Order: sequence, then structure tokens, then C-alpha cells
Amino acid sequence: MLSHQAISLISFPFIIAYCLYLWVTKNHKKIKYIFFYIFTLLTGLLLSCFYWIPVIFESKYMNLLAKGNISFIPLGELIYSPWRWGFLFQGHKGELSFIVGYVQWFVVIFSIILFIKGKISLKEKGVYLISVISFFILIIMTQSVSSPIWMNISLLRGFEFSYRLLLLASFFSSIIAGITVKNITKKWFFIGLCLIVILTTILNWGNRRTIPQLNDQAIKYDFPRNMTKVGNSVTIWVDSDKFKSNARLVPHITIPQGEAKILETFRSSVKHEYLIKVTSKNALIKENTLYFPGWKLYVDNNIYPINFQNPKYPGIILFDLSPGLHDIKISFEDTPIRKISKLISFVTGVFLIFTIFGRRKNEFIKKLFTHR
Repeated sequence: MLSHQAISLISFPFIIAYCLYLWVTKNHKKIKYIFFYIFTLLTGLLLSCFYWIPVIFESKYMNLLAKGNISFIPLGELIYSPWRWGFLFQGHKGELSFIVGYVQWFVVIFSIILFIKGKISLKEKGVYLISVISFFILIIMTQSVSSPIWMNISLLRGFEFSYRLLLLASFFSSIIAGITVKNITKKWFFIGLCLIVILTTILNWGNRRTIPQLNDQAIKYDFPRNMTKVGNSVTIWVDSDKFKSNARLVPHITIPQGEAKILETFRSSVKHEYLIKVTSKNALIKENTLYFPGWKLYVDNNIYPINFQNPKYPGIILFDLSPGLHDIKISFEDTPIRKISKLISFVTGVFLIFTIFGRRKNEFIKKLFTHR
């Protein structure tokens, strides 16, 4: 959940399927194991809710430009890489290759042959079938033929790139490889498979240098312009097209109207502090930060309103100041929903720690008295 919300979302059905498999095959359908599985999944969700609850409730403030559009991978790209006769998995200019892997394809197909011939042990058939079926479901979901599924399930519309599913596909191919190797007792097969893996990936081990065009000047001037179009980085109050065309390096704070002298005293990612002396009747101050719920303005230690819906500077933090010297603090603080979600995660963590140590303490006392 903390590494990537989209991957965690798509992983959840497979985790449920595996829990059901364990319940049916390992634990003789005892009701208490259902409680254990639910408790485990629920604990994971509660521990990470400081992240995903704000995402759910506050994503409405983000301009998700790509929402509803899913990019799919041509089937050929899953099989063969276009660089260095197929053995280079990333292009010379950083292009992505979506190849599943030559050894992975071989192992999956070979395992199916073993399964048909009855070479997979009965004990492992359940895990094997779950893994193979899951692998091919994920591969199909990366193809345009699965478009109706993506479009009709609202939770999947913000997924953006179907190639993200290849992470799970590689996981299942690893399980399939483990089962296959375990059921092939010949040592030469295992050694040969490892050698093939080494030979087919050796071109990808080293750093192939950086792109010469990406020098300091390019990063300084081009990177800000290229990044402003990214959906997740632009709020709903900003015209992303206009913002991109006017993108340039700007000072942290400017004065669109009036006259003032500004001294920046402190700056971090969540706190900006200034001393501002207004010498005109009044001054409009533009702090070049995109507004998002949680940003608060303090003028002389008093909360002060932020204007972020000015038609001329939409989405940018603006405020008016009267004549005189002012101590300005702009800080990014937790909204109520963030505070609640953090509290839930904290309480869950404390509960889990006490549960673990409490159980170990009871086991220790039980062993102590049993020994005596």
C-alpha cells in the first residue's frame, strides 16, 4: 500500500484468492483462520491508512489529466525487446521495454507441459494453478482486449498504465519457476536455467552512461516546463496548459502590486518564512507555491486568509499586506482527515506492538512454569 496504491489495489484480489486457497487446503476450513486472515489484511490497511485515506478524500483537488485513459502494451513487446537483438531491456535514451522475459516465458510454457504430463506434485498443484491462471489474467489485462474491464470498473480508471501489472506477473512467474525447478530433480536443468538467465540479462547489468543532452542547463530550464503537465502535480485551480506555456524559473516570492522589501529567513518543503516591510499603501504578495488544502498563512503570528482563486494567478498563494514590517510564515499542516488517519495508524501500531509482546510474555510465563 505504501509503495504504490495502484499495485496494492490490483494485488488485493490475488491476496484474497490465496487466503481462500490456504483456508481450503491447509487449515481444514476452521472458522478461526478466516478471522486470522481478515485480521491480517485489516491490520495492514489500518497501519497504512495515514497514506491511503488522504489519497481517497483529497485526490479531488488534483488535476488527474490521464484519469480514464489506460495505455496498453502491444503483445509483441511482451515477448521481444527491440534493442541489441532483443537482449537489451532499455533503450539507449532510456526507453522502456515491457518484455516479460525470455526465461520467464520458457518456464511458464515448460511448466504447463509438466502439469499436463502430471509431473507437478499434488501438494503444489493448487498454488501452481493459482499462479498460472493469475499470470495469464495479468497478461491479458495488459492488452487492449481488456479495455471494457478497465472502463467499467471505476476503481481501475486512474491506473493509467497497464504495464504496471507486469510487476505482479513477474512475481507469479517466480512462483511458477520455483515449483518447476522443485519438480525437476536433475541438477543440470537447474544449472542450465541459471546460465541462460545470466547470458540473456548480462547486457543489462552495468550503467550504460547518461544521455549527453541531459546536462545541467537542460535540467535547469527544461525540466520545470516538462513536469508542469504531469496530472498528479497540478491542482484543480490551475490551468495546466497555460501553466506549462508560461513555465519558467521564478523567485520564491514576488510583489505584483505595491512596494515592499522582502527577506527570506527560512525555507523547507513545508515551511516558508519571510520578513516583509511594506512601504506603499498596501501590497499584494505572491508566494509562488501551488495552493493545496493544508497550507496556512500566519502574519505576525496570526492566522491570515489565503487567496488562491485570483483569475490572474489561479492556484497560487496570494495575500494582501498593510504598510509596516510583517513576520510571515507559510506552513503546510495536516488537515482534519490527515490527523484522523494518522491517529488510526498510530493506535493500530501501538495495539499491534502490545499484542505481540503480550503474547510473547504469556508464552514465556507458560514455559517458565511448565519447566518448573
